[in-house]
Amino acid sequence: MGTMADAAMPRSARGRGSGCLTGGEGGAAGSRITSDGQSASWQQSKKNVKNIVDVFLRTTDTRKELAGAPGGPSTMDSITAEQACNKQLYEEFAGYLANEYRCTQGKNKGNYLKMGPAVCYFNNLALQLSNKFKHVSDTTRLFFTCKEKQGSSDEWVWFNGVRSNMKGIIHERAARLGEQTNASAPPIYPSDVDKMVAALSKEGSMHSAVVKFALLTTLLTGGRPCEPQYLSLQGMSDDDEFNVTQGESSQIKTTKTKIWSIAPASQSHRSWHLALGDYLSLVERESVECEKDEFGEDVPDALWLIPELQLVECPGTWLTNAIKALLPQDRGGSVR
Repeated sequence: MGTMADAAMPRSARGRGSGCLTGGEGGAAGSRITSDGQSASWQQSKKNVKNIVDVFLRTTDTRKELAGAPGGPSTMDSITAEQACNKQLYEEFAGYLANEYRCTQGKNKGNYLKMGPAVCYFNNLALQLSNKFKHVSDTTRLFFTCKEKQGSSDEWVWFNGVRSNMKGIIHERAARLGEQTNASAPPIYPSDVDKMVAALSKEGSMHSAVVKFALLTTLLTGGRPCEPQYLSLQGMSDDDEFNVTQGESSQIKTTKTKIWSIAPASQSHRSWHLALGDYLSLVERESVECEKDEFGEDVPDALWLIPELQLVECPGTWLTNAIKALLPQDRGGSVR
């Protein structure tokens, strides 16, 4: 049983990584990694919550007093350790999210928050304040037991009760107005992917080969687009007994590893192996090189399966935009 890396190496067909796994420019040894979330989506989520909290704290005089010194600016950054343990702050914020806040952009602009985003913002406020203040004193340490996954303290019961009541208000309003409570995008099924692969194959460009291969890899490994970003040929192999290509994949959200396998397809538009052949034939690759670490040792670049995904900030957004580009221009009806 040979590895996929062995099969591909004679083509000198792998591109260089971008250092995304190391958290530092160029992947230099000793790069600093903090305990906070590293992903761009997490950083953006923090900014969104901060902006919403800053607006919330300016809505009434009572809320202004929940953050900062009297007469000073009331923002999320001005919240003190003592104020972060004030239950009224979270109760007022939950009421604001459920009954007052309206989306300012996107397809839900002008509408109340759906349940998922509201819960995310509520949790995020508590999480950011917990990370900032939970070790300040015994008081803050006890209060932020409310953020434990399986807690039993009075603070944990209170926090989950507030969140549950907020969800109940949002659900009741959605049911009364006949609105959907699920904010997820419409699903894309394998039959939809077949049509996309057919269109990309007809177009036949280098870009189409990359998109087609990334699309089928995402589908057949059962992952998010950010997971094929870190698939390496070094961890893949062909199983001669079951005639499948197999490997391991790290699940970004759960930090757990899963095993995947891809069998030969019964039709060409579902064939990952055919898409791989098109990809290797049409896409020009750079040679694999080695860099010196701080000890002078050669460190080879990773043999990424799809190194193009290392060059984009968010593979999910990149793949979504590539899918949207397949839509006919100036056509009415669903954007799906």
